[in-house]
Amino acid sequence: MGYCTKIELGHHLGNELSVLLQEAYGTYENTDNDALLSLAIYRADSVIDSYIAGKIPLPLDTPIPGLIFDACIDITTYKLVGRRGGKDLEETFKEAHDRAILNLKAIQNGDLTLPGIKEDVTNLIRSTTTGEAKTFTKETLDELMG
Repeated sequence: MGYCTKIELGHHLGNELSVLLQEAYGTYENTDNDALLSLAIYRADSVIDSYIAGKIPLPLDTPIPGLIFDACIDITTYKLVGRRGGKDLEETFKEAHDRAILNLKAIQNGDLTLPGIKEDVTNLIRSTTTGEAKTFTKETLDELMG
């Protein structure tokens, strides 16, 4: 599950989305905007995960924290349009992208926390047992294996 959806990205950018995509990618008969959006969101999710994975257990539960949602929107928009749409578009989206990266670095360094998210990844693997504890030794295993 992504940290934002194509629909949310469309709501964020409004009617500008199709114009931005056209400016960035031109008009190609075979251009699949849904595929472009999905790939850009996936790439933004990967960037976000790379910063927070050592600090916050992944995957994040829903609802996605607002800071992560905003970072996904900003990084996705920059990856999708900013670097392909010329200098003017790049500058428009670069500031928001850079701010998102700074926030992710702050989470990674422990300077910024996400409300409701426990930042303990030291014990992500948990097991539970029922009944008596059993001790297996080489002898008891040899007996079981026959």
